[in-house]
Amino acid sequence: MSSNSERLHFNPLDAPVGALMRPYEGLPAESSLLQAALVMRSQPMAVVPVHQNGVYRGVLRPQDLVEAIGAGEPMTNPVVGFVRSSPAPLMPSIRGAEALRALEASGEGALPVVDGSGLVLGVLAPSDLAGLEPPRFRPRLVGGMATPFGVYLTNGSVRAGARPWMLSVTGAILLVFFMIAQLAGTLAIPPLGLAAPWNGLASGVLAFLCFAVLMRFSPIAGYHAAEHMVVHAIERGEPLVPEVVRRMPRIHPRCGTNIAVGSILFLSIMSVEWIADLELRLLLALLVTVSFWRLLGSLTQYWITTRPPNDKQIQAGIEAGEDLLQRAAAARYMFPGVGARLWNSGMPQIMLGSMLLVAILHLLSLIPVLAPWVRLVYSSV
Repeated sequence: MSSNSERLHFNPLDAPVGALMRPYEGLPAESSLLQAALVMRSQPMAVVPVHQNGVYRGVLRPQDLVEAIGAGEPMTNPVVGFVRSSPAPLMPSIRGAEALRALEASGEGALPVVDGSGLVLGVLAPSDLAGLEPPRFRPRLVGGMATPFGVYLTNGSVRAGARPWMLSVTGAILLVFFMIAQLAGTLAIPPLGLAAPWNGLASGVLAFLCFAVLMRFSPIAGYHAAEHMVVHAIERGEPLVPEVVRRMPRIHPRCGTNIAVGSILFLSIMSVEWIADLELRLLLALLVTVSFWRLLGSLTQYWITTRPPNDKQIQAGIEAGEDLLQRAAAARYMFPGVGARLWNSGMPQIMLGSMLLVAILHLLSLIPVLAPWVRLVYSSV
């Protein structure tokens, strides 16, 4: 374990408040004075932020609690009646130097940290600016995607790693994989002369196997594994160093692969023609999907959509993770609007890449020499 002197190597006055604060969500306005007293006993904070309906309302100081006890107020009373006017809270994006000036001007023992939407994030005290490196800020949940060029990570508020155009190229590549797989199934099975029910099944199986091979041996699979491993490390509070990240699982329970597998499983059962009763088919599809989608999704992740990453892929994931942590600590909004979260998810960029490829194919179909080939691709899909 490093000594304090070894850890006095960074300048907190240059760091964002979001990386220096003590994370704390604050007390709801309806909480009792007794609950506030318990918080003051268990956590070394000079002020306790109070929020109402998720929006910052003010702070409760130890002196406010002293006055309430001295006045004989029941400890079951809500804290909202004792919240005093307080100085403006700190934004997580400002630097430690500005926060120090705010602390000096306020005369408070600590100041709450609130994002742009009024969400309480934590508390900053003078001791947090003394130069001792604080625990690393960690987002609650992290998601991401893999591209052939690197790892993309986001917590919904900020993003890091692969650029948007890389996500769009990935969307086009995945569509190409799908088209190749479907084309292989369409062209390879009919010459075998199988009966109608088995012809479609064999074609689907071959298409799936072809897609699995293309995905497994593409760089995307290695970066996908690196993405999962870095996300595990971040969410567990582990240091982002190769020897630790390499030990993390490459299967993640929130991976989109699980959703895709569940959807395919449900739709496959719903398309089974020998179950005539639609309600029975729907019930069977729901039961089987709910029972096996995570298991099959995990197996698909392990054998198809990820493979052990190499050192370059792990390092790309670590760099994206470090960048995400820095950006998240200084983010103005911890929980942005739906539009921002959707854009930061990466899905619009993936879909844009797929749509651009379809548009290019459509333009190619206007060229007489290429039209038959483009029609063949379209017919297989």
